[in-house]
Amino acid sequence: MDGKRVQTHEELSNLRQEGYVIKLGFPIPFLKQGIPPLDPPMPYTFGFSFWHVKSFEKLNYFYSVGIVFGILVIIKALIKRLK
Repeated sequence: MDGKRVQTHEELSNLRQEGYVIKLGFPIPFLKQGIPPLDPPMPYTFGFSFWHVKSFEKLNYFYSVGIVFGILVIIKALIKRLK
């Protein structure tokens, strides 16, 4: 959810060679993003970038929305019950 923190240029190079993807989404990751071709100052944290999304998993997205919605409904019911 918070992206990937890279400490050195060597680590960044290794991640790119391995085809590393950053998984984003809460509570279930539904976006996979590649590491963009940047040469940032180190250490650097890669976060969400719309242009580098490799895949969007619709089913995981709907599960995530359902889980969050369900939790909100439960919290609302508990608050209403406590009043």
